Amino acid sequence: MASGYGSILAMFPDGGFFAAVEKVLSQVSALVCGAVALAIYLVLDRIPADWRWLARALMLGFAFIGAAKLLDGSVREVRVYLRRRETEERLKRRKAEARAEAEADGQRRKEAEEEDAEQKREKEAERRCIVLERLNHLSPEETGFIALAVERRSQTIFGWVHSHPGRSLAMKRLVQSEGSTGHQDHWPWVFPDFVWKVLLERGDEFLRKHEDNEREKKRRDRTW
Repeated sequence: MASGYGSILAMFPDGGFFAAVEKVLSQVSALVCGAVALAIYLVLDRIPADWRWLARALMLGFAFIGAAKLLDGSVREVRVYLRRRETEERLKRRKAEARAEAEADGQRRKEAEEEDAEQKREKEAERRCIVLERLNHLSPEETGFIALAVERRSQTIFGWVHSHPGRSLAMKRLVQSEGSTGHQDHWPWVFPDFVWKVLLERGDEFLRKHEDNEREKKRRDRTW
């Protein structure tokens, strides 16, 4: 039923049609008034003198009405033009404001992401500093484990899955084995990249410490 009403209403012209008809009728009436005024002017000399005052009045009346209608049509055109320009300018301002707001939101989101990324980088750098600082406080067994990797120039050391130095270094985040698979006697212990880089730079230091620890161990064994 609703669609039937819609079809019937669609048969009738919209407001724009009636506005166009009104504009045409206004222009035609203005032309008619002007034509009547011109016709009276052309035959004014043929009208009896007693009736000329009435003819002049009618001529002036029709001329005034025609001019008024033309002026009214021109004023309406100007008003329509100004309203259209105002609407267009308002739309442009809204689009510009929406675009500026979107750009501002994008900039704020970008700054927030950059700030978050910077905070993450700072936290990661702080965490790495703490981890690397632990290299200065190693047990002889842990030093030997690291010295073995440095001597072999291997970032991965394979050993027992329950290796005491391996597990203690893992607790200190100096090696990792999470997610590794393999035989328990041939378990991979991997130094993180940032740790391995420092170990290569300080390799001689850890080799000397390991040698010193071995000499001290032998000396204690002889003493006992």
